Amino acid sequence: EQTKKTGREITVLLGRRNRDREAVRKKYSSTCTILDQVADIENYYARSDIVICGAGTTLMEVLFFGIPAVVLPQNEFEQRFMEEIAGHVRLFSLDQLDQAEALVQDPEQLKELKNSYMTYMDGGGKKRIYEIIRQAVEQDLNGTNR
Repeated sequence: EQTKKTGREITVLLGRRNRDREAVRKKYSSTCTILDQVADIENYYARSDIVICGAGTTLMEVLFFGIPAVVLPQNEFEQRFMEEIAGHVRLFSLDQLDQAEALVQDPEQLKELKNSYMTYMDGGGKKRIYEIIRQAVEQDLNGTNR
């Protein structure tokens, strides 16, 4: 129904661990393109205006790419993780999909959102972890971490 109202093309990407694969196919295959375990997900992100995802790895990827995220937590851990991230950047729930679509149409708001996402998920995590470990080892060697 949403595709008819907005004229938007919807592609559903199912990951390896999706347990509802058959139910999704049965319910949505007539209105959406459904793909299984795509190898080039970054190409789909590059063409996406909005991504609807869980609150796990995909959410982190979407934030890194600066794409408005409509988040559907799949379990209690994802709910807490989403709430933590939502304390720093704007995320959307499914009932806010219209707001996310309106934001995509406003270049200034979209730029601001993308910048906040990309600042939050800057890809520098490995470097920060290395620095934390390096400092801890240095403190151990100097005897200041006892």
